[in-house]
Amino acid sequence: MLARVTGLDATLLGPSTVLAMATRIGGPAVGLDDVGCLAAGWAADFQRLDLDHHAFVPVTEPSELLAHVAWAGTDRRVTDVWVAGEQVVADGVVLTVDEEQARAEVQQRAQRLAAG
Repeated sequence: MLARVTGLDATLLGPSTVLAMATRIGGPAVGLDDVGCLAAGWAADFQRLDLDHHAFVPVTEPSELLAHVAWAGTDRRVTDVWVAGEQVVADGVVLTVDEEQARAEVQQRAQRLAAG
């Protein structure tokens, strides 16, 4: 999104380019060669979005939905997540981490850092 702002051109990066950067070409950019595509032998990481949310309307043509996902899709619209083929979030609930414990730990560490 910053490229669009600094270039003063809202069309500088289209939604398909942005989503490709987050998926297919994002992995190799950080040294991961088996991510960004659902293919045999690749890490099966994917997510499901709540497309019924008002952030994803209106849709008058198929490319509009892609634009909504690229520009309005936030982590709050993610309902389910799979990592390496294993579901780790179901209906917005994290299955692999004790969220209450994690929050308490983060709070304690932040207080230590702030005091230090």
